[in-house]
Formats: sequence, structure tokens, C-alpha cells
Amino acid sequence: MDVSIGPDQELVIDTAARLAEAFATTNVGDLPPRDGARSGWRQLAEMGFVGLRLPEPIGGQGSGVDVALVAEQFGRALSPVPFVGQAVLGPELLFAAGAGDDVLGAVIAGERRVTVALDPFLRGFAAEGAAFAFDATGADAVLALRRDGQLLELPLDAGRKPAACADLTRVLVAIDDVAVGQPVGVPIDSGVRARIEALTLSVLAADLVGVMQGALDVAVDYVRDRVQFGVPVGSFQAVQHLAAEAKVKLEAARGAMWHGAWAVDQLDPDDALLAARQTKAYCSRAARDVTEIMTQLFGGIAITWEELAHLRVRRALFGRACFGDEHVQEDAIAETRLGGLL
Repeated sequence: MDVSIGPDQELVIDTAARLAEAFATTNVGDLPPRDGARSGWRQLAEMGFVGLRLPEPIGGQGSGVDVALVAEQFGRALSPVPFVGQAVLGPELLFAAGAGDDVLGAVIAGERRVTVALDPFLRGFAAEGAAFAFDATGADAVLALRRDGQLLELPLDAGRKPAACADLTRVLVAIDDVAVGQPVGVPIDSGVRARIEALTLSVLAADLVGVMQGALDVAVDYVRDRVQFGVPVGSFQAVQHLAAEAKVKLEAARGAMWHGAWAVDQLDPDDALLAARQTKAYCSRAARDVTEIMTQLFGGIAITWEELAHLRVRRALFGRACFGDEHVQEDAIAETRLGGLL
């Protein structure tokens, strides 16, 4: 495994960081996100970040690592741009199902916006019954994935009221029954589905790493400037120990995330999914811990509505739950590793 970041990926990081900062959350009053000129979707498509991992002939140009690097920057900035659902998962599922070039072309160009449906517990792609459209801001349609691999598409009414969501930077829309959707393409085989699930877990882990980085950045800035008893709070050893612990957890999570993202394209589907489960488990636990440390470092203002700290906690906990938290992933890892011994 080569974990070095080359010049092309440095460019991806820099471009994604600039775009994420341009559409970063700076005011709680701007949430939940609404679509429009300030949504960032047009710029996302213009930068080539929609369908980034798809083959180059149809408009893609990246890898699982590139997608993860972009997701990390959006998480760091608390950007409400629906990158994971509409720029990554929607195009991936359409391509895997063999959707026509006209359909994929419109999606990659940003002209048609498609997201994915998650089950009511947010633990995976919805197969039947009630569901939530994930990252639904401005989406035209939502995709469900039946257990037999058949992709279903439902129109998403722009006037539908968003459901309550712990993460105020994302929009969920409740769906009564995804089974009424229209079939799209051909059934997705199990190997391709495993690779898509591996990508999903790795990208969500990358978003969590970004949230952790943003949380640590603002917390360190705060304790450096905050003066108590005539000295900066950051000069206290107890505060330094907390910040150092958060840094160690963050860097370990980043390493795990790189491995999961690398495995998406480099290992066979089952091994890629196993690596992604390990990635998601580690990053989910670390994100909870790091955002908790951030809250402690901020002190009392961390629990005020106006301060953005609670938004980072919310995004971390929501991302932790999506497609299964560390407990769900560890159970799946144990089943894979031990099989019939359990």
C-alpha cells in the first residue's frame, strides 16, 4: 500500500478545500441547507467532483482515495453541499446498474441530481418500505437498492418537508415506500455492491476525519487565545494533554481512512469491504471522542446555539450512525473473521 499523496492529489485537496471553504457553514441560522445559488452544487459539478470515481470516458477521473480526500475537506468545513449522497453514491449506483450514457451524462454534468435512500435506522441502502432520502437538498430523484440488486428510482418532490435530522448540515426526506419506484438498468451483482458499500463506508469515514480536523483546529485556536488567570488556557498541562490526545486519535483515524479508501480500488470486493468496515469502526469511535474533547476545551460556550461546536458534534454522531456505527461494523467484522465459530 502506497500512502503517499502525489501532486495530482495535492491539487484535489487544494481545490476541494477552496470549494468547501466557499460554502462552509458559518451561521447556524443558515441551516438546514436550502438549494439555490449558494448551494455550491453548480461549482461541485464544474470542478468535476460529481461522479469523480467513475471511468474517465464518461466523465470521471479519480479513485476511492480521491473521493475520500474531497469528502474530508467538506467535513472539515461543515459544508452542507450534498457531496456524499448526490456526487458520490447516486452516480456510483446508476453506473453499476448500467444506466444509459444520457442519464449518467446529465448527472455528472450536474443537470440532474440523484441521491440514495437509507433504511429507517440509517444502517444501509433502503430495500423496501419506509426510508429516508439522504443528502436530499435539491435532489430530483432518490435511488433504493433491493436485496436482489435491482435499483429503483423514485421522483423526489421539491416541496416535500425535510424530516428531523440530528445533523443540521444535511437534509433527510421521509419516503413512505421505496418499493413503488421504477426499476433502473440491470441488477447489481454482489461483488459490485460490496465495492460500492466499501466506498460508502470509506467516504463517510473521510467526512468524519474532516469533522475531527475542523474540531481540533477551532479548539486549539480557542485555547491559544482564551486567557484565564492572566495566562492562555492552552498553557495549562491538562488542556495540552486533551489536545494531544485528540491529535493522536485524529491522525490514527486518518491513516485508517486512507487504507479503507485505497482498498476500494486495490483489493477484491470482500477484502475491500472488510477494510472499509475497519475504517468506519475506528473513525466512528474516534470522531465521538475528538468532538467530545473539543467540547471540553471550549468550556461553557460549546453548548450555546450560536457557537458552531454543536454542529460538529451533530455531524460526527450522525456520520457515525450512517451505514452502521462502530458496534455494527465490529459485529460484521467478527462474523466475517470467525464465521460459524460465533
